[in-house]
Amino acid sequence: MRATKTCNKCGKRKNTSNFYKGRGVCKTCFADQIRKYARAHREKRNAQSRQYYREHRERLRRVKARWTAEHREQIKAYNKKYYWSHRAYFRAKKQEYLRRRRERKARELNKRK
Repeated sequence: MRATKTCNKCGKRKNTSNFYKGRGVCKTCFADQIRKYARAHREKRNAQSRQYYREHRERLRRVKARWTAEHREQIKAYNKKYYWSHRAYFRAKKQEYLRRRRERKARELNKRK
């Protein structure tokens, strides 16, 4: 039989695998706490994230570049799948771009005359 533990927050008896080590709150309740805190302190967390990025910009760029290089095929497959599942959106965007381009070219031709 597996060991169980009672959550201090919801009071439910759950398997110990549903708890983080050293915490009396189950993973579900802990995730709820994190979500509530994040919503309540959104500006503070955003400011901290911006500050961290400013201080570690070069390192973060290197890490991202390395990850991108190592996962090129995975990224390519994801982008292809995304394109095909949102094809109507991309086609509409392209049509809008072409329409505006034609209008701009026509205005330029009229200015020259």
